[in-house]
Amino acid sequence: MDSKYYVSGPVGPKPVPDGMSRRSFFSAMTIILGGVISSVLGFNLGRYFISPVWATKKENWINISLLEKIPNGIPTSVNYIQRKPDGWMANEGVDTVWFLRQGNKVIAFNPKCTHLGCPYRWDSEKDVFVCPCHTALFSKTGEVLSGPPPRPLDRYPVKTENGIVKILPEPEEGEI
Repeated sequence: MDSKYYVSGPVGPKPVPDGMSRRSFFSAMTIILGGVISSVLGFNLGRYFISPVWATKKENWINISLLEKIPNGIPTSVNYIQRKPDGWMANEGVDTVWFLRQGNKVIAFNPKCTHLGCPYRWDSEKDVFVCPCHTALFSKTGEVLSGPPPRPLDRYPVKTENGIVKILPEPEEGEI
């Protein structure tokens, strides 16, 4: 007898049916079902971890002040509240920006020195920005006059709409 064509059973050898056996059918269905479940889960997990690549960056212009409240030709420090999303919550913090208004044109400076990130101040007697960390001096327009800073003061994008001055602060390191 050829064992290929017969299977022994309790009653004796039986011929194997021409189709798929029950065991191989369930094995195939288990493999197919496992593949479908794995691909659905894998697709969603992959999409979750790669989604920041496709995320569009939203520009969050912040209303800071009325144009008429910023003095013309004098650098002015303005505090504002910035909301930063952190997961499901939004953290609020007070931040500062320096404005220099020249007519209807406004320049906004980042309040940190370009050398070590120290906060600088305006010295109206000397007509310069002074950084206390290494006595760096910056002109009214942010250019380096003396000291170790490698570049002029950083600027924020500014726009004025309906008499309201808005800035687009740059994200901190690690933010998206």
